[in-house]
Amino acid sequence: MKKVISIFISFMMIFGILIVSPLEVQAAQKDQLVGDYDVIFSNFNIKTVYSGPIEKYTGFTLNKDVVIKSITTYHYKNGQKTPGQIALADSNGKVYGPWKATGREGQAGVKNAYWDVSVDIPLKASDKLVYGITVSDTSGWSYNDDSDGQGFVEVRGYYVTNNTWDIPITTQNLDKPKENTTKETKPVEQKQTQATLKQQVLVNKRTNVGDLSKNDWAIAFPENTFPKNTDITVNFLSDTSKYKKTGVNIIGPAIDVKADNMSSTRLNKAATLTMKMPSNIKITDSNIDDYVAGYWTVKEWDYIYPDLAELKKGIVKFDTLHFSTYAFMKLDESEKIKQYVKQMAVQRWADKNNSTVVMQNIEDTFKVAFEKMGLSDKTAQGEIIRAITSESDFGSLIVSAERGDVVSYTSKCGEMVANAIIRRYKNDDSYLKSLAGKGAAAATGVGKGLVQVYDGNYKKAAEELSMAFVNYFPYGRAFNATKDTINKGINQWKDSELEYAYRSYTRKVGDGVYGFKNGHDWNALIKQIDPAVITRMQLEAKQAHAAEKGISIDEVYKNKALSDKLNKEVIDNLKKSFEKRITNEENIKNREAEYTKIVQGFIKDGLLTRGQFRFDSGTEIEVRLRSLFAIRDNILGIFDGKMPVLKIGESSEKNLNEAISMWIQYGSKDRDKFYTWLEKKGYFGSSKNVTEEDPNANNPFKQGPVTPHGSGSPFDVIPGNGTKNP
Repeated sequence: MKKVISIFISFMMIFGILIVSPLEVQAAQKDQLVGDYDVIFSNFNIKTVYSGPIEKYTGFTLNKDVVIKSITTYHYKNGQKTPGQIALADSNGKVYGPWKATGREGQAGVKNAYWDVSVDIPLKASDKLVYGITVSDTSGWSYNDDSDGQGFVEVRGYYVTNNTWDIPITTQNLDKPKENTTKETKPVEQKQTQATLKQQVLVNKRTNVGDLSKNDWAIAFPENTFPKNTDITVNFLSDTSKYKKTGVNIIGPAIDVKADNMSSTRLNKAATLTMKMPSNIKITDSNIDDYVAGYWTVKEWDYIYPDLAELKKGIVKFDTLHFSTYAFMKLDESEKIKQYVKQMAVQRWADKNNSTVVMQNIEDTFKVAFEKMGLSDKTAQGEIIRAITSESDFGSLIVSAERGDVVSYTSKCGEMVANAIIRRYKNDDSYLKSLAGKGAAAATGVGKGLVQVYDGNYKKAAEELSMAFVNYFPYGRAFNATKDTINKGINQWKDSELEYAYRSYTRKVGDGVYGFKNGHDWNALIKQIDPAVITRMQLEAKQAHAAEKGISIDEVYKNKALSDKLNKEVIDNLKKSFEKRITNEENIKNREAEYTKIVQGFIKDGLLTRGQFRFDSGTEIEVRLRSLFAIRDNILGIFDGKMPVLKIGESSEKNLNEAISMWIQYGSKDRDKFYTWLEKKGYFGSSKNVTEEDPNANNPFKQGPVTPHGSGSPFDVIPGNGTKNP
């Protein structure tokens, strides 16, 4: 045995695969079950990993009969918990195991990163069987895009050939997963620039500091940026090592800007900072979202998304109201996802709040129309209103109201009501039949629309229902109520200035980081927020009041007491929105893990690829994400929150993303085609739909699946801690 081990070590050393000590070899003997057999299946890879796959099973098929000797799963970010159990099942419902796993150390000394079980199971090859593996605690199970969103699994054993056992001895190097192997691109060489530049900015004169053509950078200061003539100092920091961060590749020197040598400065007006990108960086639709500007907050980079049109020209251009250290950089995918998720966690909370508050304020106007249309059932009204609120186009009501476009606002309301009715009741034949024949509904044209829904003619149904609704909708009252709600400060988090103010107010950053002195004090903070932002909010409040009262905006301004009252209400409502967000911080944070998986799916399925599915180069990434999430909600609403799986081995998340792409492709005008597509795919009333008989929509098994948690689970341990249930 020792001779065999010696030969094995020599072989590995010669090929540079592994160098270990004799003691390590002895320790590894207990794990030879993992290394001494062929890899039958493995989705291990070296890309960055995440924890808690949406898919509760990792599925595979066999084209040869095998004997399974070991199963290994990977749990890098599992809090080093004691290994739980591993089980295997097939799509006929046969369950193997579960087996208590033993733990092995992973990369960087992470304890219990690998879970191993030794087994001896003959499995038959069949194109009709799917085998799947799960673990007793999926929350710490590692996965990534290259594993197709499924937990990392490696199955080893040997193949059965001509009824004889063919047992190979292998010395292959295992591709073990690594936490982060992102290679940083070497900074591209730029023109030589002065190490330091000083220049005075005059109070009443527009001033340009730097020269884009000579220095590859420039800062444009509008007049009255500062209250007095101010000396600007710009330092070029070629050594950016102190600013390094995982997932960020700084390109070229960082630029440190100071006014009168103060470490942080708040400007009266936004200055425009422009940088020229290195000539060998070519911006395309496929990589444009990788590049950002960064603002150093003492501890980390705060990303600034530059003007997309300028970026395509090789220019990084953005406005700023505060000075510190800036740089141009490229983000890797994991860092981009992290930023997208943070944005969406806040914005989704705000959007939900916005939609709820707006609908609360205009709900009665919709109910007036419903009553006159013959839709008098209170339960039905509530369901339709909830469906309308979740419509991806609901945000367009806010946009129309902000622009003062009553016609667009009314038309959009009609479209949303029609689509909501169709979406909610298209599968409820008995309700459609009974409602269509009722007096008022039959008389107003709603009956015709509902008959069209019943017959599957959704385009004609949408036209009839939309027309019937608009005829009875008190749009003027609804429009003014929406304007009033907007002006109470509920739709402001998209403004980076208010986001910075919020972070300062809640002490998420140090004092002065965004130029706000004593930012945690509301009275001090409100005086420093960009006057243009506050003035805009106050103007919108006055316009809404004027529209509601039927007077001109000039009359509002002439009434000083009224004008002052409206100004104060804006400030008070803004503070209330800050306080409301503070109370919801934990809820917002708790959604990030869920949103990470969703965004990863969007990227994998091309929904965040510019040039695909109507994602053009001029659309901001945040706008696109908000739209995708809203559409996702709409589609899940059709299926009561669970996307169907039509055949064994399908992913519900992939099906959902495909449906999102079709929703986008058809648009609101051709929503009937989307419903027709769903029917043709078999999502409505198809015998192929396996979700009703499958309690876990994400598993590949038709019946008798292994359940990681809950009643009926074959696992005899508390998930993840390796101890018996009491």
